Amino acid sequence: MRVISIINLKGGVGKTLTALTMAWMLAEKKNKKVLLVDNDIQANLSKIFSVHNYDANSMEHIMEGASASECIAFTVWEGLHIIPSNTNLEAACNELAMDDSSNQNLRIKQSLESVRSEYDYCIIDCPPGIGLNVINALCASDDVIIPIRIDKNALDGMEELMDLVSEVRSYYNTDLKNVKCLITSYRNTIMQNSGCQILTQSKYECFDTKIRYSEKLFDYPWDIPLFEYSPNCAASVDYRKFTDEYLGGVENA
Repeated sequence: MRVISIINLKGGVGKTLTALTMAWMLAEKKNKKVLLVDNDIQANLSKIFSVHNYDANSMEHIMEGASASECIAFTVWEGLHIIPSNTNLEAACNELAMDDSSNQNLRIKQSLESVRSEYDYCIIDCPPGIGLNVINALCASDDVIIPIRIDKNALDGMEELMDLVSEVRSYYNTDLKNVKCLITSYRNTIMQNSGCQILTQSKYECFDTKIRYSEKLFDYPWDIPLFEYSPNCAASVDYRKFTDEYLGGVENA
């Protein structure tokens, strides 16, 4: 099982859309077995799949030491399962931060060992910020995808995020291989093209595919795959290309 974390310290850059659409693409179009991990107390993915529940096992229990096999919820899509989240995750992370008796950074990695042979890909949707749940996601990951919108604040937090990635690689996860930016909400303007050029010429590696801006996303209901809701919109076409580019990079490596 290959583990992918979708991370950016900024909000509103398309993290959840990227995690969701990539998961659906892999499961529905590529016949892969996919585990989604909702690593955000906002629990948007959990609500989309109607598994938001304070009575069932969730990411709260993962951070308390439960195995992933105990926390998985099924979806109506064959081959796509999810570990849900809720606001209790924040309290579980705070409690773990005060626990000096165990390795605080490896709860997610250790929990996923119980299902490693059952899935092809695990996609972890992370919140903005550097909480213990985000550090845990990095420690469990093979790949990191950083959705990024090109604006005047595009690089805010990138230095801190890359420093964290470097630290995790050095001390906790030497298997963390690829860290790439995915440009989202792209428009073919002078300002955006200039920003893309600055980004790609910097030390930050980027996917060739850009996810273009699409007005269709304003009315997107989220509970069906984007490629079914609007198969020909720019974002849908680009997410298909992006998924192919990602698979080409990791499966031919």
